[in-house]
Amino acid sequence: MSHDHHHQHHFQPSEMKNAFYIGIGLNLIFVLIEAIYGFSIHSLSLLSDASHNFLDVLSLGLSLFSFWLCKQKPSKNFTYGFKKSGILIALFNASVLLVSIGILLYNAILRFKNPVAMQGVTMSIIAGIGVLVNGISAYLFYKIKKKTST
Repeated sequence: MSHDHHHQHHFQPSEMKNAFYIGIGLNLIFVLIEAIYGFSIHSLSLLSDASHNFLDVLSLGLSLFSFWLCKQKPSKNFTYGFKKSGILIALFNASVLLVSIGILLYNAILRFKNPVAMQGVTMSIIAGIGVLVNGISAYLFYKIKKKTST
């Protein structure tokens, strides 16, 4: 006879929303920093990373929207509810990523024709800020995942 006691951690959906909101906020601020410095020093690297991070923010926002849609009750017109909306949102996100890859590739080819000297110190500082922002965001989501899997 087993007397194992499984301690359930009570996961609050609001904790997940908070992680999303904090992640979105931090990344939006970082996108602005990268875009401002990217334009000011003519750095395709910073501008492409800013667009990448903006797409990450868009993905987080769409994920929140998808969670909300999936909770909606079926109706007369939508008899299955909106449970499959996450698939459509993921398809949209993948399409946006493919378009952005094309734009970045085009700009990279143009940059080969007209190279610009880079400011390594500025780029290194901004990269360090990016590592910090991504680390904080990853930690928040890791904490939520750990609570939901135990």
